[in-house]
Amino acid sequence: MTDALLLVGGTTRSPEIRHEIAADIPDPVIWLERGGRATVWATAVDLEPIRAAEAIADVRSADDLGYFDLRADRAVPELWAEMTRRALAAEGLARVLVPWDFPVRIADALRDAAVEVTVDAETFAARRRAKGEWELDGMRRAGAAAQAALLEAARLLREEPAGLTCERIRERMTTTLLAHGAESEEILIHAGAAMPQGHELGFGPIEADLPVQIDCFPRHRASGMYIDMSRTWVPGTPSDAARRHWQDCMDAYEVALASARPGVEDLYGRACDVLEARGHPTQRRPGEGRAQPDRGFRYSLGHGVGLEVHEAPSLSRRPDPLAEGDTIAIEPSLGYEGVGFVMVEETVQVTPDGGRHLLEPLPFGLDLPGD
Repeated sequence: MTDALLLVGGTTRSPEIRHEIAADIPDPVIWLERGGRATVWATAVDLEPIRAAEAIADVRSADDLGYFDLRADRAVPELWAEMTRRALAAEGLARVLVPWDFPVRIADALRDAAVEVTVDAETFAARRRAKGEWELDGMRRAGAAAQAALLEAARLLREEPAGLTCERIRERMTTTLLAHGAESEEILIHAGAAMPQGHELGFGPIEADLPVQIDCFPRHRASGMYIDMSRTWVPGTPSDAARRHWQDCMDAYEVALASARPGVEDLYGRACDVLEARGHPTQRRPGEGRAQPDRGFRYSLGHGVGLEVHEAPSLSRRPDPLAEGDTIAIEPSLGYEGVGFVMVEETVQVTPDGGRHLLEPLPFGLDLPGD
């Protein structure tokens, strides 16, 4: 018999639950799948939203597990632990698989009741990687919002360059995202000739003739789905080095895009092949005497995107085979002191024919769109 799968919690803290029930339910629920049949127990206020999402056919009241009586004298963790124990006992289940971040208090209570609780992160990650149509639609809506925000940034760089700062661009992009039903307070804007340090936000004035790399990864508010998208533009005339670096990134992106097929596990390596051939250090070949590169292609190639902006699969040095339907951000980058940071990024879907854009991408290139 196939192992039963168990989730307990609310969608705010558990993207696994949001994926399974397709509804935003902040209060706890119990989700149980056995033999391919899924059941969810929820309190009365959440029953109709779950049913309306139509992802689960068997939706039951938490009162069936004694919620109304138990809540009179039990705190929340003990209340849901006892209801979970009752749900499993009614099904005759003595073994369940749970994700790596399953609530410890509930796992302890189940083990005290002689239930074998086994963490199986890979099973739940694989389920998340298989996106439903509602999830893909949410990602496309997030993508449309990200494109609108990026175009607003381009407009500012083109029409209002005097005194423009990273902070001003971020403020306008945040407002644009909200107007399109998405949100993000962590838009990364790396401007100038210096190299950024990882995920720092980026601050200060925009300088003419130097790269402005903008990384926008908003969440669509209604669906909870993310997208990850980046462009690098130069307000003015790019240096020859910046143009070469952008072209090298674009060539690595095109190779990775064409190779994003099921079963491929070395997407990072294929991008490295391109960039190393152009003389750039990578994590794979950081340079003589170095454990990690201090310039060039310093980071991974990307990651999965969905209900979290960083999720499986990983596009790094560790082999992680792609699966059909994966939604991945491909983001080759190059950074050199004195030249600046250049990156291109799109979230695409893995298909037998290679990566497929979720929506028609914005123009690539260092020149500002609309010039």
